Amino acid sequence: MIELSQVVCFLTIIEESSFSRAAARLGLAQSAISQKLRRLEDQIGFKLIDRTSRQLQLSSKGAEFLPYARQMVEAETNARSAARTLLGRERNTLRLGAYNFLQEERIALMEYYMAQVPGTRLEIENGIKEQMLEMLREGQIDAFLCLAQAGAPLFEFNHGFIRRVSAHLVFPAGHPLAVKEIIRMEDLTGIEMATSPGRQDAPMLQIVCEHLTAKGVVLIPAPEADRRAILSFARLQGIPSLRWLDISNAQVRREEDDTVVLPIAGSPLVLDHYLYTRRGPDR
Repeated sequence: MIELSQVVCFLTIIEESSFSRAAARLGLAQSAISQKLRRLEDQIGFKLIDRTSRQLQLSSKGAEFLPYARQMVEAETNARSAARTLLGRERNTLRLGAYNFLQEERIALMEYYMAQVPGTRLEIENGIKEQMLEMLREGQIDAFLCLAQAGAPLFEFNHGFIRRVSAHLVFPAGHPLAVKEIIRMEDLTGIEMATSPGRQDAPMLQIVCEHLTAKGVVLIPAPEADRRAILSFARLQGIPSLRWLDISNAQVRREEDDTVVLPIAGSPLVLDHYLYTRRGPDR
């Protein structure tokens, strides 16, 4: 196999028209330059340079070989440049895992991060919680935004607290409970409520559902876990749905679509948003 360093020596000798000047340019002994040229000639099977006492000149076959030698060096230069570009892209890429239920929170986090670290390239992986956590363990993603019980993150990972949210209820216009200023858990006995189907974060949904069913709520799963889809399903059914809002901002909200958002007094339904990263060295 032809060594690139031999080709570089050959080209440098031609460009400098001198073995000694080529050796000085490459930082090698003149004997090393001569040896590399001989090895190259032995490998390709013909003389590249005709040496006389007065000057150096390309052999006829050397002249034909010259453009191919230049292409080899150019290809190596391009390959190194491409490698640097790919490495830089990898270092400037944030691979974020999430599920659709936290889509709005994820977008806000992405906008904040990109404002703080301009030039960042983001790659988003969507899937169920268990899948995202496994990808985080294996280093396939860099971070994962998800829900956890209040004050109980997964200590297997480094975690950054984002915010604490509590359950509010979104009532369609005309619902009997929509006239209230605040909802109490006992008000929910016997009512139907739309919920997420639970395919993305089944453990958290189970905790929420257990609290609600213990109060006699009849849960109706929506067809998909997207927040907007759940709200749309609830409006069509004429039943309330959950909305998770900042715990410090518990107030009545009247939305443009005539729905009413009411806080739940003394609600045990409180969750935290965490951003998980792997323990150990991070990119």
